[in-house]
Amino acid sequence: MRNTHEVEQYDGHTIVYDHDEGGAWGAYVEDLPVCFTVADTREECGQHIREAITVYLDALHRDMRERPALYAGRAASAG
Repeated sequence: MRNTHEVEQYDGHTIVYDHDEGGAWGAYVEDLPVCFTVADTREECGQHIREAITVYLDALHRDMRERPALYAGRAASAG
């Protein structure tokens, strides 16, 4: 089975879409390997992958903001 590929830029990231002859769409983000999705339509696939990027980047931002407080507490109690 032969796949068709499309590429799109979103928020500085490259999204690669695959469409197979069976009609399914898949997408992944080249520099964010945890972001991928599969859907019945290209539109739905695009919505899902953009949401995955947003959720993942928000989680990274949130975790980076929380880590210093956790490490500061451990350092203070260890000393």
